[in-house]
Amino acid sequence: MAKKKSKIRKSLDASLPIYQLKITLQHIHPPIWRRVQTNDCSLSELHDIIQICMGWEDAHPHAFVIDGEECANLDLGGEAEWDSRFVRLSDLAEQGPTLFFYDYDFGDDWRHIIDIEKTLRGKGGVRYPRCVEGKRACPPEDCGGPYGYPYFLDSLQDPENDEHQEVLEWIGDGFDPEKFDLEKVNRELCILRRWLGRRNTKHALQAAFAKGDLVCVKPGVVHEQYPDIPLSGWVGRVKRIGWLTPIGYAVHWTKPTLDQAHAVYFKRCCRDNEKPYRCWLDEDQLEPASQEAPVAMAQPTQLVTRPLSMDDAGDRIRAVFGLTSDDALPRVSQQTLRHFLGHLKAHLAFPFEIKYWFASGSNVGKSFKARVLGFADPPLYRKKGIACEARRGKREFKVALTNLSADEHDPNFQYIEDYRDWFWAAETDSSI
Repeated sequence: MAKKKSKIRKSLDASLPIYQLKITLQHIHPPIWRRVQTNDCSLSELHDIIQICMGWEDAHPHAFVIDGEECANLDLGGEAEWDSRFVRLSDLAEQGPTLFFYDYDFGDDWRHIIDIEKTLRGKGGVRYPRCVEGKRACPPEDCGGPYGYPYFLDSLQDPENDEHQEVLEWIGDGFDPEKFDLEKVNRELCILRRWLGRRNTKHALQAAFAKGDLVCVKPGVVHEQYPDIPLSGWVGRVKRIGWLTPIGYAVHWTKPTLDQAHAVYFKRCCRDNEKPYRCWLDEDQLEPASQEAPVAMAQPTQLVTRPLSMDDAGDRIRAVFGLTSDDALPRVSQQTLRHFLGHLKAHLAFPFEIKYWFASGSNVGKSFKARVLGFADPPLYRKKGIACEARRGKREFKVALTNLSADEHDPNFQYIEDYRDWFWAAETDSSI
């Protein structure tokens, strides 16, 4: 960015690699704020950090405002003066200002004050970026901005308020405006590290490994997402380097390593849509390897399978098929459809009232009320799954169960919703 005189700037030590920022929502009292420590990064990357630390959902446009000029990711559109992908914290620390703004959601108009408080030395064993402090919960998206938020809170907290029930149905009863979950934020920042630090900066340390190097996981290291899966002895090649503190590496496992990995590891990766052949590891977790085959590869000794929760739609579907929480949802096939049909035959109570939604044709998106009489004969509808017989007036017709919606108070409601969730979320066999 062009050098400008700024009224708000500090003398920062450019030789120190960690930047400490205070992020405060403007026009909110008591204040909602976060204190964050991060490596030098682009403002585009800072946007991702702010979203996680504050608790936003990245559902609206954003822009940084520096000395009255807008800075945004021009690849996403807009007419900002500067591209946030190519403006870095170090540019602001050297040229000023050290205080600038981050605007989010131009309808609700949330403005954040970003203050570069100081630069620091990185601490051993600490992963950056990290959030070190914060106060109060992030406001819900689309609640009216800093001037609408107090009215939202009044409606939520006052049972006598005319809008109390409506707000409660929208946000639920779990929102606590005074709560800030620091641990949850830092867990999400650790995941974000996989996508940050793609560019080497002048403050980056010398990497111990280069792209293509063969590396082995040190003893005692476990999978970040599955702590009962040890990674000690796993061998892979470095595919990407993240210039963070500590330096991170995208490691792709060798075939001999994957051949020896426990079956539960693959089941969990399939369940969570993770790639089993790769992992993100820190420099102090790795050492050079001399061959692709593991010399001594640790195996799980006490796998911990989470009990199925009937409050979770995915777990209710797994229970239908007799699966554990480690398993992915089964594919939609003739065999699994027949299995789910047996489950529904045992639980659905006919007849019942529904809304029928048009999925195609000129009436797509429209609905009408009908009465479901029972399962169709035959009950399996090619490419549309399980089918039912319904009646509207004197007309009877065949309809896919996925196009039906029961009242939420109907005892059939949850079974129909679970079936629809499974049918649309699971992969479909090509023979269907």
